[in-house]
Amino acid sequence: MTDFKKLAEELGLEIADFIELTELFIQTTTDDIARLEKALENQDANSVKDIAHNIKGASGNLGFKAIYVLTTVGEKKAAEGKLSVLASLPAALKKEVTILQSAL
Repeated sequence: MTDFKKLAEELGLEIADFIELTELFIQTTTDDIARLEKALENQDANSVKDIAHNIKGASGNLGFKAIYVLTTVGEKKAAEGKLSVLASLPAALKKEVTILQSAL
């Protein structure tokens, strides 16, 4: 389970502010995952790489390690043009976002 209080303290934020940022992250990432799915369908490696990079940055800043790791791999594989290995990435990200949402 995600320890929002600990993550907030590590960032020097009040828990309410961190929760607000987490809610924004969930909303934005949900939209990004939809864009990621379309980019994968279209075999658009550059878009996949860029979307993964954006999610990676936000998740890293907030301390959401599972999402950070998934998107780090996604960004790397997209840069290598290996999109076929990323077919399960959107579902894995959705699962992690759902876990965050449930913890709120």
